[in-house]
Amino acid sequence: MVDMISQSKNEADRLPYGSVKRRLEASSTKHVFVKDMAFAMTDGYRQFLPKGYRHTFLIRNPHRSILSYRRSMFKQFSELGLLEGEAADERTYDLERDDRFFAPGYFVKEVYDLWKYLQDEKIDPKPIVIDGDDLLTKPAETLSAYCAAVGLPYNDSLLQWDASLESFKTMKACGDNLLMDLANFYGTAMKSSCFFPPSKSPSRDQMPADVIRCSDKVMTCFEEMYESRLKV
Repeated sequence: MVDMISQSKNEADRLPYGSVKRRLEASSTKHVFVKDMAFAMTDGYRQFLPKGYRHTFLIRNPHRSILSYRRSMFKQFSELGLLEGEAADERTYDLERDDRFFAPGYFVKEVYDLWKYLQDEKIDPKPIVIDGDDLLTKPAETLSAYCAAVGLPYNDSLLQWDASLESFKTMKACGDNLLMDLANFYGTAMKSSCFFPPSKSPSRDQMPADVIRCSDKVMTCFEEMYESRLKV
């Protein structure tokens, strides 16, 4: 459902995005869980959102999410030898200047816009919002409340899993070995076997200038969604 280019209806029907939508809407399976990225569901792509589904948004304070993204992407670019000059120094690296993949809405506004779209278009009048810190702090309570809200079965086995790379090797992605090649982003998840408590949030004076600048631009979007989060 990602990277869809505007096409005529007949052309779109032949593309895999339309096929995924039709398969999801026609599924007779009792429980269907689908994951996607909000930045892949911007204006030209929303026609491929399946009907009849509840929508959930996992949010994270921009101070945390943008700082984490900055660290991961700087390390990824550095290992590939793609940084030069000021960009090659983590102290002077700048997301808006040096990261060609950084979303225009900093991966926060895109989430907010899709959340509003679902409500404005009455596709899902009450999308569920889960705050990442709530999930990490109270995983059992948050997951059980979430499952109850969407009609999924809950049991405590959801709180632990095997720390194995095998599941990542079998996941379908938009490129061969994509997940394995992005260990700077998924490495912690690959090695985990349970939910870890959230780390202490950095103070503003400890954050790089580009993280502060970008966070300030989208903080109101996060705060509005945070107010509607699933409370446990």
